[in-house]
Amino acid sequence: MRRTQVHKFTNNFSKTGRLFVFMLSLFSPVMVAAQQTSAVSRLLTLDEAIQIAIANNRSLKVSSLEVEKSEWQVAEFKTKRLPSASTTVLGSQLLNEVSFTFEQGVFGTYPATGPIPSTDTKITTPRQMTVYVVGQVIQPLSQLYKINLGLHAQKLSAQSVGEKFRGDKQSLVKEVKSAYYSVLQSESALEASEA
Repeated sequence: MRRTQVHKFTNNFSKTGRLFVFMLSLFSPVMVAAQQTSAVSRLLTLDEAIQIAIANNRSLKVSSLEVEKSEWQVAEFKTKRLPSASTTVLGSQLLNEVSFTFEQGVFGTYPATGPIPSTDTKITTPRQMTVYVVGQVIQPLSQLYKINLGLHAQKLSAQSVGEKFRGDKQSLVKEVKSAYYSVLQSESALEASEA
């Protein structure tokens, strides 16, 4: 008896599940169309129009990049006041051994010491690696005043670029507001003429 109850339950469930899937397939296009209709009929506010214009305006993006670039230039100019360190490493090696032979007494014979060198002498430089390391640290003490003046000029230039960006942004907002209000005025004139 339990097997038949389980079998009836699964048959009822499968019929119910099929009915649910069928109803869902019928109502899903209606729900999507209702969402699209509500999205289309929604009005664009002035703030949204301004945000869209600012986000998609190419010349404003270029001005924004110029502001960022000028800030980086000020930061780079500040580093000229700091000490700079440099290191140079040179390495060399002879291709052939260099050898010199000095015969006895070639530098003279003296009564107190005798001949210099006292015997035949051969001097040979071995073929080995020679490395020269030169390091230096430079602090521009006498030029600090000029560097600070240049830094001040660089900051003024960055402020000028920032103000230009601000002006471009305000000009864009003005144009968007003007266009938005002219569209509203046209709509209200159309509604008045229809009434």
